[in-house]
Amino acid sequence: MRPLNTATWRVPLRLDNETLFDELTSAFILRHGEEQQQDCRFRDSFDWRLYREDLLLCDEGIQWRLVRRGDGEELARARVRGNGDGPRRVSQLPPGRLRDRLEKLLDMRALLPLATVRRHRRELTIENDDVKTVVRLTLECWTIEGAVGEERLLRLEEMRGYGEEFAAVQAMLPRLGLGVAAGLEQVFALALRAVGREPLDYSAKFQAALMPEMASGHALRQIGAILLDTMHRNEQGIIADIDTEFLHDFRVAVRRTRAALGQFKGVLAPAVLEWLLAEFSWLGRLSNGARDLDVLLHSENAWGELLPSELRPGLHPFFTGLARQRRREYRQLVQALGSERYRELVRRWQEILRGEGGEAAAGPQAGRPTLRLARRVIKRRWRRILTDGAAIDETSPPATLHQLRIQGKKLRYALEFFRSVLPEAVCRDLIVRLKQLQDNLGRYNDLSVQEGVVRDYLAGLGTRDKDVAAAAAAGGLLASLDRERLALRQEFATVFAAFAGEETTGLMTALLEDAAG
Repeated sequence: MRPLNTATWRVPLRLDNETLFDELTSAFILRHGEEQQQDCRFRDSFDWRLYREDLLLCDEGIQWRLVRRGDGEELARARVRGNGDGPRRVSQLPPGRLRDRLEKLLDMRALLPLATVRRHRRELTIENDDVKTVVRLTLECWTIEGAVGEERLLRLEEMRGYGEEFAAVQAMLPRLGLGVAAGLEQVFALALRAVGREPLDYSAKFQAALMPEMASGHALRQIGAILLDTMHRNEQGIIADIDTEFLHDFRVAVRRTRAALGQFKGVLAPAVLEWLLAEFSWLGRLSNGARDLDVLLHSENAWGELLPSELRPGLHPFFTGLARQRRREYRQLVQALGSERYRELVRRWQEILRGEGGEAAAGPQAGRPTLRLARRVIKRRWRRILTDGAAIDETSPPATLHQLRIQGKKLRYALEFFRSVLPEAVCRDLIVRLKQLQDNLGRYNDLSVQEGVVRDYLAGLGTRDKDVAAAAAAGGLLASLDRERLALRQEFATVFAAFAGEETTGLMTALLEDAAG
Protein backbone atom coordinates (compact mmCIF):
# COMPACT_ATOMS: atom_id res chain seq x y z
CA MET A 1 0.00 0.00 0.00
CA ARG A 2 1.38 3.41 -1.01
CA PRO A 3 2.31 5.66 1.93
CA LEU A 4 0.27 8.83 2.24
CA ASN A 5 1.89 12.10 1.19
CA THR A 6 2.67 14.98 3.50
CA ALA A 7 4.15 18.38 2.69
CA THR A 8 5.20 21.46 4.63
CA TRP A 9 4.99 24.93 3.08
CA ARG A 10 6.34 28.24 4.33
CA VAL A 11 3.86 31.10 4.36
CA PRO A 12 5.40 34.44 3.25
CA LEU A 13 5.20 37.44 5.56
CA ARG A 14 3.18 39.46 3.05
CA LEU A 15 0.36 36.86 3.06
CA ASP A 16 -1.76 37.20 6.20
CA ASN A 17 -3.82 34.32 7.56
CA GLU A 18 -7.22 35.69 6.56
CA THR A 19 -6.13 36.17 2.96
CA LEU A 20 -4.74 32.65 2.90
CA PHE A 21 -8.04 31.26 4.22
CA ASP A 22 -10.06 33.31 1.74
CA GLU A 23 -8.01 31.99 -1.18
CA LEU A 24 -8.42 28.40 -0.02
CA THR A 25 -12.16 28.91 0.54
CA SER A 26 -12.59 30.26 -3.00
CA ALA A 27 -11.34 26.96 -4.43
CA PHE A 28 -12.25 24.36 -1.80
CA ILE A 29 -14.64 23.69 1.08
CA LEU A 30 -12.49 24.79 4.03
CA ARG A 31 -13.47 23.97 7.62
CA HIS A 32 -11.82 25.51 10.69
CA GLY A 33 -11.01 23.28 13.63
CA GLU A 34 -9.33 23.62 17.00
CA GLU A 35 -6.74 26.22 17.92
CA GLN A 36 -3.98 25.62 20.45
CA GLN A 37 -1.13 27.68 21.87
CA GLN A 38 1.87 25.89 23.31
CA ASP A 39 5.43 26.69 24.33
CA CYS A 40 7.97 24.35 22.77
CA ARG A 41 11.41 23.87 24.28
CA PHE A 42 13.92 22.34 21.87
CA ARG A 43 16.28 19.84 23.47
CA ASP A 44 19.41 18.03 22.35
CA SER A 45 22.60 16.65 23.82
CA PHE A 46 25.58 18.96 24.37
CA ASP A 47 27.25 17.47 21.29
CA TRP A 48 24.16 17.69 19.02
CA ARG A 49 23.51 13.97 18.60
CA LEU A 50 19.88 14.44 17.56
CA TYR A 51 20.60 17.30 15.16
CA ARG A 52 23.31 15.23 13.46
CA GLU A 53 20.66 12.59 12.77
CA ASP A 54 18.28 15.18 11.25
CA LEU A 55 16.06 15.10 14.34
CA LEU A 56 14.54 17.70 16.64
CA LEU A 57 13.07 17.02 20.07
CA CYS A 58 10.21 19.33 21.06
CA ASP A 59 9.49 19.47 24.79
CA GLU A 60 5.95 20.84 25.07
CA GLY A 61 5.55 20.41 28.81
CA ILE A 62 3.88 17.10 29.47
CA GLN A 63 4.14 16.13 25.81
CA TRP A 64 7.46 15.43 24.09
CA ARG A 65 7.64 14.96 20.32
CA LEU A 66 10.53 13.72 18.17
CA VAL A 67 10.27 15.11 14.66
CA ARG A 68 12.34 14.89 11.53
CA ARG A 69 14.12 18.17 10.99
CA GLY A 70 13.89 18.04 7.22
CA ASP A 71 10.10 17.84 6.85
CA GLY A 72 8.70 18.15 10.38
CA GLU A 73 7.17 14.66 10.36
CA GLU A 74 6.50 13.32 13.85
CA LEU A 75 8.36 10.08 14.54
CA ALA A 76 7.56 9.44 18.21
CA ARG A 77 5.89 11.08 21.19
CA ALA A 78 5.44 10.49 24.90
CA ARG A 79 3.76 12.03 27.95
CA VAL A 80 6.47 13.04 30.41
CA ARG A 81 5.82 13.58 34.11
CA GLY A 82 7.64 15.94 36.41
CA ASN A 83 8.96 18.04 33.57
CA GLY A 84 11.17 21.06 34.16
CA ASP A 85 13.44 23.40 32.26
CA GLY A 86 16.68 21.71 33.34
CA PRO A 87 18.62 18.77 31.90
CA ARG A 88 16.78 15.46 31.59
CA ARG A 89 18.16 11.94 31.29
CA VAL A 90 16.63 9.48 28.88
CA SER A 91 16.17 7.05 31.78
CA GLN A 92 13.64 9.54 33.25
CA LEU A 93 11.32 9.14 30.25
CA PRO A 94 8.51 6.57 30.26
CA PRO A 95 9.15 3.28 28.43
CA GLY A 96 8.06 3.37 24.82
CA ARG A 97 9.00 4.27 21.29
CA LEU A 98 10.41 7.73 22.10
CA ARG A 99 12.66 6.45 24.87
CA ASP A 100 13.85 3.52 22.74
CA ARG A 101 14.87 5.79 19.89
CA LEU A 102 16.59 8.31 22.15
CA GLU A 103 18.51 5.64 24.10
CA LYS A 104 20.09 4.35 20.89
CA LEU A 105 21.21 7.83 19.88
CA LEU A 106 22.18 9.41 23.20
CA ASP A 107 23.61 6.60 25.33
CA MET A 108 24.84 8.44 28.45
CA ARG A 109 24.19 11.98 27.27
CA ALA A 110 21.54 14.17 28.91
CA LEU A 111 18.96 16.21 27.02
CA LEU A 112 19.64 19.90 27.53
CA PRO A 113 17.23 22.79 26.89
CA LEU A 114 18.46 24.87 23.95
CA ALA A 115 15.81 27.46 23.09
CA THR A 116 12.10 28.05 23.61
CA VAL A 117 9.53 29.14 21.02
CA ARG A 118 5.76 29.69 21.16
CA ARG A 119 3.61 27.78 18.71
CA HIS A 120 0.07 28.76 17.75
CA ARG A 121 -1.54 25.81 15.98
CA ARG A 122 -4.77 25.90 13.95
CA GLU A 123 -6.37 22.73 12.57
CA LEU A 124 -8.10 22.96 9.16
CA THR A 125 -9.73 20.45 6.83
CA ILE A 126 -10.78 20.48 3.21
CA GLU A 127 -13.94 18.53 2.52
CA ASN A 128 -15.74 17.30 -0.57
CA ASP A 129 -19.44 17.62 -1.37
CA ASP A 130 -20.11 14.51 0.74
CA VAL A 131 -18.65 16.29 3.78
CA LYS A 132 -15.73 13.89 3.86
CA THR A 133 -12.27 15.13 4.77
CA VAL A 134 -10.03 14.88 1.70
CA VAL A 135 -7.02 16.90 2.91
CA ARG A 136 -5.99 17.77 6.47
CA LEU A 137 -4.11 21.04 7.04
CA THR A 138 -2.31 22.48 10.04
CA LEU A 139 -1.23 26.11 10.17
CA GLU A 140 1.53 26.69 12.72
CA CYS A 141 2.68 30.16 13.72
CA TRP A 142 6.00 30.15 15.57
CA THR A 143 7.08 33.23 17.52
CA ILE A 144 10.55 33.47 18.97
CA GLU A 145 11.50 35.73 21.85
CA GLY A 146 14.36 37.95 20.78
CA ALA A 147 13.75 37.38 17.06
CA VAL A 148 12.03 39.70 14.62
CA GLY A 149 8.73 38.56 13.10
CA GLU A 150 7.32 35.06 13.08
CA GLU A 151 7.61 31.85 11.11
CA ARG A 152 4.44 30.30 9.67
CA LEU A 153 4.25 26.80 8.30
CA LEU A 154 1.32 25.12 6.55
CA ARG A 155 1.38 21.34 6.76
CA LEU A 156 -0.68 19.17 4.42
CA GLU A 157 -1.67 15.52 4.98
CA GLU A 158 -3.18 13.36 2.27
CA MET A 159 -6.22 11.25 3.14
CA ARG A 160 -6.48 7.71 1.79
CA GLY A 161 -8.19 7.68 -1.61
CA TYR A 162 -7.96 11.42 -2.18
CA GLY A 163 -4.60 11.85 -3.87
CA GLU A 164 -6.02 14.12 -6.59
CA GLU A 165 -7.43 16.56 -4.04
CA PHE A 166 -4.08 16.64 -2.22
CA ALA A 167 -2.33 17.40 -5.51
CA ALA A 168 -4.85 20.16 -6.30
CA VAL A 169 -4.17 21.93 -3.01
CA GLN A 170 -0.43 21.55 -3.54
CA ALA A 171 -0.69 23.07 -7.00
CA MET A 172 -2.48 26.15 -5.68
CA LEU A 173 -0.01 27.11 -2.96
CA PRO A 174 2.90 28.36 -5.13
CA ARG A 175 0.51 30.78 -6.84
CA LEU A 176 -0.15 32.30 -3.40
CA GLY A 177 3.56 32.77 -2.80
CA LEU A 178 4.13 29.79 -0.49
CA GLY A 179 7.40 27.93 -0.83
CA VAL A 180 8.35 24.41 0.21
CA ALA A 181 9.71 24.62 3.75
CA ALA A 182 12.61 22.73 5.25
CA GLY A 183 10.47 21.41 8.09
CA LEU A 184 11.35 23.14 11.35
CA GLU A 185 14.88 23.94 10.22
CA GLN A 186 14.30 27.69 9.92
CA VAL A 187 12.35 27.89 13.18
CA PHE A 188 15.09 26.03 15.02
CA ALA A 189 17.88 28.15 13.53
CA LEU A 190 16.10 31.40 14.44
CA ALA A 191 15.42 30.20 17.97
CA LEU A 192 19.06 29.28 18.48
CA ARG A 193 20.28 32.56 17.04
CA ALA A 194 18.05 34.45 19.46
CA VAL A 195 19.94 32.88 22.40
CA GLY A 196 23.38 33.26 20.80
CA ARG A 197 23.80 29.69 19.62
CA GLU A 198 24.39 27.99 16.26
CA PRO A 199 23.75 24.36 15.29
CA LEU A 200 26.82 22.14 15.76
CA ASP A 201 28.67 24.85 17.69
CA TYR A 202 30.32 22.15 19.79
CA SER A 203 32.06 18.95 18.79
CA ALA A 204 34.54 16.81 20.69
CA LYS A 205 36.12 15.86 17.37
CA PHE A 206 39.50 17.55 16.98
CA GLN A 207 40.05 19.73 13.91
CA ALA A 208 42.91 22.13 13.32
CA ALA A 209 43.70 24.06 10.13
CA LEU A 210 47.50 23.95 10.03
CA MET A 211 49.67 24.81 7.02
CA PRO A 212 52.80 22.87 5.92
CA GLU A 213 55.17 25.85 6.27
CA MET A 214 53.51 27.22 9.41
CA ALA A 215 55.99 27.68 12.25
CA SER A 216 55.69 24.88 14.82
CA GLY A 217 55.24 27.41 17.61
CA HIS A 218 52.19 28.83 15.88
CA ALA A 219 50.82 25.32 15.24
CA LEU A 220 51.17 24.40 18.91
CA ARG A 221 49.35 27.56 19.95
CA GLN A 222 46.49 26.79 17.57
CA ILE A 223 46.20 23.20 18.80
CA GLY A 224 46.43 24.25 22.44
CA ALA A 225 43.78 26.95 22.01
CA ILE A 226 41.30 24.46 20.49
CA LEU A 227 41.86 22.01 23.34
CA LEU A 228 41.64 24.67 26.05
CA ASP A 229 38.32 25.82 24.59
CA THR A 230 37.06 22.23 24.83
CA MET A 231 38.12 22.10 28.47
CA HIS A 232 36.38 25.40 29.24
CA ARG A 233 33.15 24.36 27.55
CA ASN A 234 32.92 21.15 29.55
CA GLU A 235 33.77 22.57 32.98
CA GLN A 236 30.24 23.60 33.95
CA GLY A 237 28.84 20.25 32.86
CA ILE A 238 31.29 18.54 35.22
CA ILE A 239 30.52 20.90 38.09
CA ALA A 240 26.75 20.43 37.64
CA ASP A 241 27.25 16.69 37.00
CA ILE A 242 24.87 16.83 34.04
CA ASP A 243 26.19 13.67 32.42
CA THR A 244 29.41 11.69 32.40
CA GLU A 245 30.52 12.71 28.90
CA PHE A 246 31.45 16.21 30.04
CA LEU A 247 34.24 14.69 32.12
CA HIS A 248 35.17 12.33 29.28
CA ASP A 249 35.59 15.18 26.77
CA PHE A 250 37.46 17.28 29.35
CA ARG A 251 39.87 14.42 30.05
CA VAL A 252 40.50 13.76 26.37
CA ALA A 253 41.32 17.46 25.87
CA VAL A 254 43.77 17.30 28.79
CA ARG A 255 45.40 14.13 27.42
CA ARG A 256 45.68 15.63 23.95
CA THR A 257 47.25 18.76 25.43
CA ARG A 258 49.88 16.68 27.23
CA ALA A 259 50.50 14.71 24.03
CA ALA A 260 50.90 17.92 22.01
CA LEU A 261 53.37 19.33 24.54
CA GLY A 262 55.39 16.13 24.33
CA GLN A 263 55.31 16.01 20.53
CA PHE A 264 56.28 19.65 20.11
CA LYS A 265 59.46 19.32 22.17
CA GLY A 266 61.88 22.12 21.49
CA VAL A 267 59.04 24.49 20.59
CA LEU A 268 58.74 25.78 24.15
CA ALA A 269 61.55 26.68 26.55
CA PRO A 270 62.56 23.63 28.67
CA ALA A 271 61.51 25.16 31.99
CA VAL A 272 58.12 26.23 30.60
CA LEU A 273 57.54 22.82 29.03
CA GLU A 274 58.48 21.00 32.24
CA TRP A 275 56.04 23.08 34.30
CA LEU A 276 53.18 22.64 31.82
CA LEU A 277 53.68 18.88 31.58
CA ALA A 278 53.69 18.56 35.37
CA GLU A 279 50.53 20.65 35.79
CA PHE A 280 48.57 18.93 33.03
CA SER A 281 49.65 15.57 34.46
CA TRP A 282 48.28 16.68 37.84
CA LEU A 283 45.02 17.64 36.17
CA GLY A 284 44.80 14.28 34.42
CA ARG A 285 45.42 12.33 37.62
CA LEU A 286 42.70 14.28 39.43
CA SER A 287 40.02 12.93 37.12
CA ASN A 288 41.23 9.33 36.87
CA GLY A 289 39.14 8.01 39.76
CA ALA A 290 35.95 9.80 38.75
CA ARG A 291 36.16 8.58 35.16
CA ASP A 292 36.95 4.98 36.16
CA LEU A 293 33.89 5.01 38.42
CA ASP A 294 31.72 6.45 35.64
CA VAL A 295 32.72 3.55 33.40
CA LEU A 296 32.11 1.00 36.14
CA LEU A 297 28.67 2.36 37.01
CA HIS A 298 27.69 2.43 33.34
CA SER A 299 28.47 -1.31 33.25
CA GLU A 300 25.86 -2.21 35.88
CA ASN A 301 23.17 -3.53 33.52
CA ALA A 302 25.64 -5.31 31.25
CA TRP A 303 27.35 -6.96 34.20
CA GLY A 304 24.02 -8.10 35.58
CA GLU A 305 23.37 -9.88 32.29
CA LEU A 306 26.56 -11.90 32.79
CA LEU A 307 25.16 -13.54 35.93
CA PRO A 308 22.31 -15.95 36.61
CA SER A 309 19.21 -14.08 37.76
CA GLU A 310 19.50 -15.43 41.30
CA LEU A 311 22.98 -13.88 41.73
CA ARG A 312 22.20 -10.41 40.35
CA PRO A 313 20.85 -8.90 43.60
CA GLY A 314 24.23 -9.59 45.15
CA LEU A 315 25.74 -6.86 42.93
CA HIS A 316 23.52 -4.09 44.35
CA PRO A 317 25.74 -3.34 47.39
CA PHE A 318 28.79 -3.23 45.12
CA PHE A 319 27.29 -0.58 42.82
CA THR A 320 25.81 1.33 45.75
CA GLY A 321 29.32 1.62 47.18
CA LEU A 322 30.70 2.72 43.81
CA ALA A 323 28.05 5.46 43.57
CA ARG A 324 29.05 6.79 47.01
CA GLN A 325 32.72 6.71 46.02
CA ARG A 326 31.92 8.52 42.77
CA ARG A 327 30.23 11.36 44.66
CA ARG A 328 33.39 11.80 46.75
CA GLU A 329 35.64 11.77 43.68
CA TYR A 330 33.48 14.34 41.90
CA ARG A 331 33.49 16.65 44.94
CA GLN A 332 37.29 16.55 44.97
CA LEU A 333 37.43 17.18 41.22
CA VAL A 334 35.04 20.13 41.42
CA GLN A 335 37.11 21.60 44.25
CA ALA A 336 40.23 21.29 42.09
CA LEU A 337 38.53 23.03 39.17
CA GLY A 338 37.81 25.94 41.49
CA SER A 339 41.30 26.00 42.97
CA GLU A 340 43.95 28.68 42.56
CA ARG A 341 46.31 26.06 41.11
CA TYR A 342 43.92 25.31 38.26
CA ARG A 343 43.24 28.99 37.60
CA GLU A 344 46.98 29.69 37.50
CA LEU A 345 47.54 26.83 35.01
CA VAL A 346 44.81 28.16 32.73
CA ARG A 347 46.02 31.76 33.03
CA ARG A 348 49.65 30.98 32.18
CA TRP A 349 48.69 28.59 29.39
CA GLN A 350 46.44 31.27 27.88
CA GLU A 351 49.32 33.75 27.95
CA ILE A 352 51.53 31.32 26.07
CA LEU A 353 48.78 30.53 23.55
CA ARG A 354 48.34 34.26 22.88
CA GLY A 355 52.09 34.56 22.31
CA GLU A 356 52.55 36.73 25.39
CA GLY A 357 55.36 34.63 26.81
CA GLY A 358 57.85 36.28 24.48
CA GLU A 359 61.33 34.91 23.97
CA ALA A 360 61.38 33.42 27.47
CA ALA A 361 58.68 30.89 26.52
CA ALA A 362 59.93 30.01 23.04
CA GLY A 363 62.23 27.06 22.40
CA PRO A 364 64.90 26.58 19.71
CA GLN A 365 62.51 24.67 17.40
CA ALA A 366 59.62 27.17 17.51
CA GLY A 367 60.29 28.24 13.92
CA ARG A 368 60.54 24.75 12.41
CA PRO A 369 57.97 24.16 9.63
CA THR A 370 55.00 22.14 10.87
CA LEU A 371 55.21 19.53 8.10
CA ARG A 372 58.80 18.67 8.97
CA LEU A 373 57.83 18.24 12.61
CA ALA A 374 54.83 16.12 11.66
CA ARG A 375 56.94 13.68 9.64
CA ARG A 376 59.50 13.32 12.42
CA VAL A 377 56.91 12.80 15.18
CA ILE A 378 54.74 10.31 13.24
CA LYS A 379 57.73 8.28 12.06
CA ARG A 380 59.09 8.05 15.62
CA ARG A 381 55.72 7.03 17.05
CA TRP A 382 55.16 4.44 14.32
CA ARG A 383 58.55 2.82 14.85
CA ARG A 384 58.04 2.74 18.62
CA ILE A 385 54.73 0.89 18.24
CA LEU A 386 56.25 -1.66 15.83
CA THR A 387 59.19 -2.30 18.16
CA ASP A 388 57.16 -2.53 21.37
CA GLY A 389 54.37 -4.57 19.81
CA ALA A 390 56.69 -7.08 18.21
CA ALA A 391 58.33 -7.74 21.59
CA ILE A 392 55.03 -8.78 23.21
CA ASP A 393 54.31 -12.50 23.44
CA GLU A 394 52.13 -14.75 25.59
CA THR A 395 54.52 -14.37 28.54
CA SER A 396 54.51 -10.54 28.53
CA PRO A 397 52.92 -8.92 31.61
CA PRO A 398 49.76 -6.80 31.23
CA ALA A 399 51.82 -3.65 31.82
CA THR A 400 53.46 -4.07 28.41
CA LEU A 401 50.08 -3.99 26.67
CA HIS A 402 49.15 -0.93 28.69
CA GLN A 403 52.30 0.84 27.52
CA LEU A 404 51.60 -0.14 23.92
CA ARG A 405 48.10 1.29 24.33
CA ILE A 406 49.62 4.60 25.44
CA GLN A 407 51.95 4.61 22.42
CA GLY A 408 48.94 3.97 20.19
CA LYS A 409 47.18 6.97 21.65
CA LYS A 410 50.20 9.16 21.03
CA LEU A 411 50.34 8.09 17.38
CA ARG A 412 46.64 8.69 16.93
CA TYR A 413 46.87 12.13 18.50
CA ALA A 414 49.78 12.97 16.19
CA LEU A 415 47.79 11.90 13.13
CA GLU A 416 44.86 14.03 14.33
CA PHE A 417 47.01 17.06 15.16
CA PHE A 418 48.74 17.10 11.77
CA ARG A 419 45.88 15.79 9.64
CA SER A 420 45.44 19.08 7.76
CA VAL A 421 49.02 18.93 6.37
CA LEU A 422 48.86 15.22 5.49
CA PRO A 423 47.12 13.29 2.67
CA GLU A 424 43.54 13.08 3.98
CA ALA A 425 42.51 9.69 2.59
CA VAL A 426 45.70 7.95 3.73
CA CYS A 427 45.52 9.58 7.16
CA ARG A 428 41.89 8.52 7.56
CA ASP A 429 42.65 4.89 6.65
CA LEU A 430 45.57 4.79 9.08
CA ILE A 431 43.40 6.09 11.92
CA VAL A 432 40.77 3.42 11.17
CA ARG A 433 43.41 0.67 11.32
CA LEU A 434 44.97 2.11 14.46
CA LYS A 435 41.55 2.26 16.12
CA GLN A 436 41.14 -1.51 15.68
CA LEU A 437 44.35 -2.05 17.65
CA GLN A 438 43.31 0.53 20.22
CA ASP A 439 39.92 -1.13 20.70
CA ASN A 440 41.61 -4.41 21.60
CA LEU A 441 44.13 -2.80 23.95
CA GLY A 442 41.61 -0.39 25.46
CA ARG A 443 39.05 -3.05 26.28
CA TYR A 444 41.81 -5.29 27.70
CA ASN A 445 42.98 -2.43 29.94
CA ASP A 446 39.41 -1.61 31.06
CA LEU A 447 38.82 -5.23 32.03
CA SER A 448 42.12 -5.36 33.94
CA VAL A 449 41.12 -2.26 35.93
CA GLN A 450 37.60 -3.56 36.52
CA GLU A 451 38.84 -6.94 37.70
CA GLY A 452 41.11 -5.18 40.18
CA VAL A 453 38.16 -3.21 41.58
CA VAL A 454 36.02 -6.35 41.92
CA ARG A 455 38.88 -8.27 43.58
CA ASP A 456 39.40 -5.46 46.11
CA TYR A 457 35.67 -5.49 46.86
CA LEU A 458 35.68 -9.28 47.22
CA ALA A 459 38.63 -9.15 49.60
CA GLY A 460 36.81 -6.72 51.88
CA LEU A 461 33.66 -8.83 52.33
CA GLY A 462 32.91 -10.60 55.58
CA THR A 463 30.91 -13.74 56.40
CA ARG A 464 27.43 -12.30 56.98
CA ASP A 465 24.60 -13.61 54.83
CA LYS A 466 24.51 -10.49 52.67
CA ASP A 467 28.29 -10.67 52.29
CA VAL A 468 28.03 -14.28 51.14
CA ALA A 469 25.47 -13.27 48.48
CA ALA A 470 27.68 -10.38 47.40
CA ALA A 471 30.73 -12.65 47.26
CA ALA A 472 28.89 -15.17 45.08
CA ALA A 473 27.86 -12.39 42.66
CA ALA A 474 31.33 -10.80 42.64
CA GLY A 475 32.99 -14.17 42.13
CA GLY A 476 30.74 -15.01 39.20
CA LEU A 477 31.31 -11.58 37.70
CA LEU A 478 35.06 -11.89 38.11
CA ALA A 479 35.06 -15.19 36.25
CA SER A 480 33.12 -13.66 33.33
CA LEU A 481 35.36 -10.61 33.13
CA ASP A 482 38.46 -12.77 33.25
CA ARG A 483 37.23 -14.94 30.39
CA GLU A 484 36.66 -11.90 28.22
CA ARG A 485 40.03 -10.41 29.13
CA LEU A 486 41.87 -13.65 28.30
CA ALA A 487 40.03 -13.88 24.97
CA LEU A 488 41.17 -10.36 24.10
CA ARG A 489 44.71 -11.27 25.14
CA GLN A 490 44.65 -14.21 22.74
CA GLU A 491 43.31 -12.01 19.95
CA PHE A 492 46.07 -9.45 20.40
CA ALA A 493 48.66 -11.22 18.26
CA THR A 494 46.27 -11.39 15.30
CA VAL A 495 45.12 -7.78 15.74
CA PHE A 496 48.67 -6.47 16.02
CA ALA A 497 49.87 -8.50 13.05
CA ALA A 498 47.10 -6.97 10.93
CA PHE A 499 48.03 -3.49 12.07
CA ALA A 500 51.77 -3.97 11.52
CA GLY A 501 51.32 -5.78 8.21
CA GLU A 502 52.09 -4.76 4.66
CA GLU A 503 48.91 -2.77 4.05
CA THR A 504 49.36 -0.51 7.06
CA THR A 505 53.09 -0.20 6.39
CA GLY A 506 52.30 0.79 2.82
CA LEU A 507 49.85 3.43 4.01
CA MET A 508 52.39 4.85 6.46
CA THR A 509 55.07 4.93 3.76
CA ALA A 510 52.68 6.72 1.41
CA LEU A 511 51.74 9.17 4.15
CA LEU A 512 55.31 10.15 4.90
CA GLU A 513 56.39 10.24 1.26
CA ASP A 514 53.42 12.37 0.19
CA ALA A 515 53.96 14.61 3.15
CA ALA A 516 57.60 14.99 2.12
CA GLY A 517 56.48 16.26 -1.26
